Amino acid sequence: PKESPMLSAATTGIHIIVGAIAIASGFTAFLSRKGSFIHRRAGNTFFVSMLISALSGVVLGITTPVTLSAIGGVHVVYLVTTSWVTIQRPERQSGHFEIAALLVSLAVAASGIIYGLEASNSESGLKDGFPAILYFIYGTAMGGFSAVCDLTVVARGGVAGAHRLARHLWRMGFAMYVATASFFLGQPEVFLEVLRGTLVLAAPVLLIILMIVFWLFRVLYTNWTLAR
Repeated sequence: PKESPMLSAATTGIHIIVGAIAIASGFTAFLSRKGSFIHRRAGNTFFVSMLISALSGVVLGITTPVTLSAIGGVHVVYLVTTSWVTIQRPERQSGHFEIAALLVSLAVAASGIIYGLEASNSESGLKDGFPAILYFIYGTAMGGFSAVCDLTVVARGGVAGAHRLARHLWRMGFAMYVATASFFLGQPEVFLEVLRGTLVLAAPVLLIILMIVFWLFRVLYTNWTLAR
């Protein structure tokens, strides 16, 4: 069946608007005192808006079609969900959810490899406009890394202490990175022409990377703990 232009436009609008809310709330969560009322409210807003934005991205990736976007959208849903559950549930607790998360991360890894092979075997060397290397990188680096982390949690029967906070942090942080990069670098047409291709649009993405590195270092290599 043919894609409805009106439905596509509506989905794209939702994706952009809710994505902007996710970026704003994500920056608020990163910059506010961890564990504070503002941090928790901003984090919950980021979680919900990021889910909606990622799910709409999956729909667009399937209907456009842009397979890499669909894979990325599924992975972002997985990231924010596992991150939120990690910080909500008690320490050293593992169950059916963690096993399901492991299966999703393995599916992301497998999809990247399968579609990468499909791209490399095509006449153009592309799949939906993207080269095989991007599928391989996303599948092995992100899907594979996520799967290893999930397998560790399942094998150990949960996660606690600094590693619990780090698991929460890097997953929310990478989802934030994807949203920020997609908005500022992936859709330059929504910005003034004079800003396109400049460091002004790249600055928020670089800031997210620096904040992730800073907080991971602080959580894993200092005595910092989450405020209660």
